[in-house]
Amino acid sequence: MSTERAVADLSRPGPVAAGGQGRRRFLFLLGPCSPFQARLAAALQARGHATHKILLHAGDALFWRRPAEAYRGGLDRWQAHIGSAFDRHGITDLIVHGESREYHRLAAIEARARGIRVLVFEMGYFRPDWITLERDGLSALSHFPREAALVRALAETAPEPDFTVRFRTPFLKFAVNDLAYHLSEVAGTPFYPRYRRYAIDHPVVEYLLWGWKLLRQAKPAAAARATVERVTAGPAPWWVLPLQLSGDFQIRAHSRFADMPAAMREVVASFAVRAPAGDRLVIKAHPLDNWRTPWARLVAEAAAASGVGDRVDYIDGGDLDRLIVGARGVVTVNSTVGIAAIQAGAPTIALGGAVFDIPGLTFQDGLDRFWQEAAPPDPELARAFVRALVHETQIRGDYYTEAGLAAAVAGSVERIEAGLPDLPERVERLKSERARTA
Repeated sequence: MSTERAVADLSRPGPVAAGGQGRRRFLFLLGPCSPFQARLAAALQARGHATHKILLHAGDALFWRRPAEAYRGGLDRWQAHIGSAFDRHGITDLIVHGESREYHRLAAIEARARGIRVLVFEMGYFRPDWITLERDGLSALSHFPREAALVRALAETAPEPDFTVRFRTPFLKFAVNDLAYHLSEVAGTPFYPRYRRYAIDHPVVEYLLWGWKLLRQAKPAAAARATVERVTAGPAPWWVLPLQLSGDFQIRAHSRFADMPAAMREVVASFAVRAPAGDRLVIKAHPLDNWRTPWARLVAEAAAASGVGDRVDYIDGGDLDRLIVGARGVVTVNSTVGIAAIQAGAPTIALGGAVFDIPGLTFQDGLDRFWQEAAPPDPELARAFVRALVHETQIRGDYYTEAGLAAAVAGSVERIEAGLPDLPERVERLKSERARTA
């Protein structure tokens, strides 16, 4: 469906406004650094649904600008408060951005106890112009099946996705939204004195670190490009470890690692002992890393301690796609880079909970054996996985540009009303059908 047609459809009375059945009551908690939630609420109301919002800090209020309730109590009273709000408003659906924030985790407990659907939005599994909508959670919490047969069954009715890029978010647009959101949160602390933020760094510290990085990033970026050129043009096979942000909930909530440096050290130690002699390991920084973690030093220390200081490269920049295409294998905790690696046909292993960690797509026999036994993903299963994952969890659009927002809102309303977040029930039906025919 085109963006123009989808947006136009939102202006028409929905099945509820037209007198049909299906009126739902949505409660919104924390959203992204954009007006996405406010516009989604307006679109749902235009379709005849009811919407409510609980504000937890001033940054969230900045982009909402609609009637809302402000919660100024402590986290210790939050669970009882949100449960009361569910009952008071007769809520049928809870909408959150990210499931692992403590406020969202506790709200989800109360919601499920009442049979309320928990709809989780996040950045897309595919970049740059997709967003994710799933029931209950993403990655390790995703209801997307981890069995090849079920993936193939879902893919049978899924169309081939079009990955032509339609929307791009300029970095400046993202940065301005992010600054406005988090600095409003800080400035509004007197009005929300008991709010407990989820980020590791205070917003002011985060922006100071980013300012320092922007002033000095030209040299490491040039060095990274040179390293990529040297490695990909050289005779030695190479492996890739894309780093994730230590503050990322994918690490904090969906892996066994305390932080990303711990994962890096384990990978380097295993590489040193198990990888073929002469192979290289390229460790690449996350594009949004703020330099709080001294990665160059930590990688050098880990490599030296394992006796492979001359075989491990750390880069902050460079072309990741180029590295992946020619790599002997890709090691990730649970980054969406793993999906890109599978699409590229690169052998891949996930060390944490990941939606793509499926036999036939990723290596299942442990990191130590991966270096010797890595095999590319099954290409037919990889295509089925991509079709099914896009159809079941992805919405075209973004959170920041006007055109991307319009598409994201229209696609979200369409999916919510069509019942596409009800993947858990459909997967169970597929399992039952398989059991009957077995």
